[in-house]
Parts: sequence; C-alpha cells; structure tokens
Amino acid sequence: MTHFMRRGNLVLIGLFLLFTAPGCRDNKKASEGKMTDTTHVAATQPASSIVTTPYNMLVMVHKTGGYQKFKAAYLAGDSLRLSYGLHNYIVGRTLADTNAVVVAMKAEDMGKAKSYTGSTDLKKYLNAAGVIGHPEAYPILVVWQDTALIVPMPRSMTLLTVKDWATWWKVFQEGEQERKEHGVVARLVGHDPDDPTKVSVVTALTDTAIAFAYFRSDLLKKRMEASGVVGTPQRRIFEIVQRN
Repeated sequence: MTHFMRRGNLVLIGLFLLFTAPGCRDNKKASEGKMTDTTHVAATQPASSIVTTPYNMLVMVHKTGGYQKFKAAYLAGDSLRLSYGLHNYIVGRTLADTNAVVVAMKAEDMGKAKSYTGSTDLKKYLNAAGVIGHPEAYPILVVWQDTALIVPMPRSMTLLTVKDWATWWKVFQEGEQERKEHGVVARLVGHDPDDPTKVSVVTALTDTAIAFAYFRSDLLKKRMEASGVVGTPQRRIFEIVQRN
C-alpha cells in the first residue's frame, strides 16, 4: 500500500510541475488572449462564407392561383425534381404579388435541368399546383455567393443584360461599400451558362426604404452605365418562405 501511495504522490507532483511550468502558463494566457499559434487560429476561426467555386442553379418564377395549393404540390414533387438532378434550395414569394413564387434549385447537370423546364412531367405538376400560364425559367452559372446566415429580410433578384461580363463584374465588385451604405448586400452573382452577358444578382435588403431609393437613384444609374448595363434591369423583391 505504501508503495502505491508513494507512486501516486509522485504522479501528482509531476502533474503539478507540468501545469505550473512557465510554458504552460504562457499557453494559458495565449488561449485567453489573442492567439498566435497558427494551428490554433486555423482550428478556431470560422471558415469563409464566400463561395467562388462555380455551380449550376435553375430559378423558376410561377404565377399561381394560390400559394397554399402550390406549396402542397411543390412538396409532393420532390421525387420528380430529383429525377432531373434538381435539388431544392429556396422558395420565395414576391412582395408585389404573394401568389407569384420564386423557386431556386441547385442543378447537377444543366442539360437535364433545361429538359425539365419543357417536360410533360413539369406541365402535369404545374397543373396540379394551380400555376397560371407558362413559368419563367432562368438557368444560372453561379460564380460568387455569400453563404453566411443572416436574419430574415427581403431579397432582390435582378436580371441584367451587360455588354461584357468582365467589365460589369469589376465595376460591381468596386461598388460593394456603396451598396451596403444604401441597404443592399450581395448574396449571389451568376450568369447564363451559355451567355455571360445575361447576368443574375440576388441581394439582401437591410433597409427597404433606403434600398428602393437607391434603385431609383442617379448614383446607381451612373454605376450601371460604367459597368455596361444594357436596357432596364428586371427586378423582383421577394421574401424567402422555405429554405432547404
């Protein structure tokens, strides 16, 4: 028994010396203050929310006879979308008309996604959903996205025609701070996979009154002119009602 007690005491003394050594005290202070060890910084800092790896997305806009009927059919149509390689992303309702629905889906293959938009399967599904008229479909190659979660706020989906993608993208990036000061925060940017002059931009509106005034302002008009925007942008304001 005495042998084990002496051995246990030696272990405790060793642990005491280990954890009170100068190096250990310094590490403790570092962990409580600003971390300088790069391995620890990498482990504790959140990953960037900005995604620049391109991926395909299909956005469809439906005019419905009633949202609840559409929602029931949409939920029942999950297997149909998956058969075309489409994965649910978000569903939104426009503020101007709450029966107008914006559906965004991630696409495994854009060829299959496009075939979905003209399929008899989709027509049957849309009839069951009470969709009025032919839906609008926008294939998008997403090249930039901010995936950080933010509090619920209205979104703007803007469709633009530009003279040159590279020129437009440069000027758009330069306007980041200007947009933020006017209640507009970029969330997603992309273009048609076959025509980069057809641009799609989704933004979050942190202050709708300021943002709407900015959309009408000469300041934005000048920036669009500098970036080579052709014609008048098509803009829809919507709220996300379902996220997958």
